Amino acid sequence: MYIIEAIKKLKNSKRTFFTTPAHRCGGIIPNGLKTLIGYKAFSSDFSEVDGLDNLKHPESCILKSQQRASEIYNTKATFFLTQGSSSGIIAAIMSCVKDGEKILIARNAHESVFNALVLAGAIPVWFLPEHYEEFDVNKGVTLKQIEKEFKKNSDIKAVFITSPTYEGVVSEVEKIAEFCKSKKVVFIVDEAHGALFPFSEKLPDSAINLGADLVVHSLHKTAPALTGSALLHIGKNSEIDAQIIQKNLNLITTTSPSWLIIASIEGAIEFLCTKKCKKKIEELLKNIGSLKARHKDFKFLKNDDETKLFIAKDDICGSDLSAFLDESNIEDELITEKGVLCLCGIGTTKKKLKKLSHVLEKFSEPKNKKEIQKTDIILPEMAYKPKDVFFKETQIIKKEDALGRVIAENITPYPPCIPVLMSGEIICAQHLKYIGENVKVIK
Repeated sequence: MYIIEAIKKLKNSKRTFFTTPAHRCGGIIPNGLKTLIGYKAFSSDFSEVDGLDNLKHPESCILKSQQRASEIYNTKATFFLTQGSSSGIIAAIMSCVKDGEKILIARNAHESVFNALVLAGAIPVWFLPEHYEEFDVNKGVTLKQIEKEFKKNSDIKAVFITSPTYEGVVSEVEKIAEFCKSKKVVFIVDEAHGALFPFSEKLPDSAINLGADLVVHSLHKTAPALTGSALLHIGKNSEIDAQIIQKNLNLITTTSPSWLIIASIEGAIEFLCTKKCKKKIEELLKNIGSLKARHKDFKFLKNDDETKLFIAKDDICGSDLSAFLDESNIEDELITEKGVLCLCGIGTTKKKLKKLSHVLEKFSEPKNKKEIQKTDIILPEMAYKPKDVFFKETQIIKKEDALGRVIAENITPYPPCIPVLMSGEIICAQHLKYIGENVKVIK
């Protein structure tokens, strides 16, 4: 492991540093942090000193590690990201569409897509994925939906979808990839929640192997890496220039990336391609299957990625189910009106799932059940493209005066960080329940 070995070598060199970071390899550690993360984390925390490398212009250990990752994933190129999948999404979009060009985007996209549109100046062509009413979650994107949008907008330059969804639903990636290739448009897949896909036959095939041009993975969501660890891949047969990707990553990447995160990325990848990891994934899926089999009185979303455990119960609001789990010291990832989502990453042990199962066995309906509300799924009307609205003058008004006005801030429930409204869109009646007493609008 090139990066981890370079850090180890530097730690053992006994060199005296007059560089950043100022704690000097743990020479001084605030008491709270000393007890929280200890000396070893600080002693491995370096800047771009001799013996390491530069993430923006890799020439030694990072370059070799990224090349190794590219071989593992079978890509044209793979880039390490220390600022999460958001940075990969932004760089991907900026590399594919220019100011005034159109990009087709499924509306269940992460908020970072809006930031990319501001920087690129591109015009989003939004469309809504279909919806599972029973569970109040999005379905995957189909080729038919993509073809329909192209009939209305033949000048689209790129397509962006999220697959798997937060809840583990996969789109028709291979079919869409073939269609995009026939139209000579770039196909970007936010596969942030599918980082385990390339490493198990029991999970869906990765978009990397299905013809996507650009694919983003979050290594901290399901794989064993520190928060902020992510990857951006260029597909093996893509015509995207790796230098363009690096140029756009450099625009948004800090000059002081965390070497702990960089090392975490390398370590996670090396683990993922082992037999041990494959066995861990198989055990995890088996344990999830056992939990589902034990609880016939609950409903589980039949998704493509079973590591996303979406739990529901007839006539029970997701908020009530989440509150019950919370009483037993269990934290879920996401609440919808119909249920809760529990993410089961690679570190989800049999013991943890047994605890969840035991709590579900004790579930009792609340005395004052919350009413299950139907989610309003609408496609807002866009008054300004993201780049233009970013520079508009704004004002704060009361919620009761907001109907019909153009919003100047994203309204984004978190998680899953998918905007209900994006800046530049027109507020309608269905949006009012998501807005606070005061709202920022365009003057």
